[in-house]
Amino acid sequence: MAIRSNLIGFGIIAATFVVAIMLSKVPSALFLDPATMLVMALFILGGLWAAYGPRRICDAVMLCVLRRSSSSAAETARARRLFDSAGQLTWAAGIVTVLMWLISMLGDMSDPVGIGIGISVGLIPMLYAAFLAELVIAPLRDSLSSTSDDHDLLDTGQNASRHGMCQ
Repeated sequence: MAIRSNLIGFGIIAATFVVAIMLSKVPSALFLDPATMLVMALFILGGLWAAYGPRRICDAVMLCVLRRSSSSAAETARARRLFDSAGQLTWAAGIVTVLMWLISMLGDMSDPVGIGIGISVGLIPMLYAAFLAELVIAPLRDSLSSTSDDHDLLDTGQNASRHGMCQ
């Protein structure tokens, strides 16, 4: 049920994004830059890989996707830290990619007319960073929090009923 809820939520976010692009006066092709997507994905994956290793990345993703009720508070806390790092890395990747784009664009001033389009395309990584960090990674991290909080509430309720406090 939780996976379906996540998918519905992400579907609404994606549909809103597509509609906003279609309603803008800018050609939709400007919003889709596969090279930038690849560079940012590699920055994020590389940073997570260096900090956590492949096993902990897989464990955190599986914990989030499967929402195992048997997960410990320590496992959930580790997964939340990984998703926090992923959000920070996403913003960092966006900033670094924008700076790389601006440096390369400003290094070639032979076409001053192209500066406007160059800057607009150069800001796309920040759009990707905002989308990923705040509309994908943050909800996934927060879903771990609610799962952990639900377990804490269940544990508290069980302990209270065991001690005769909830009758």
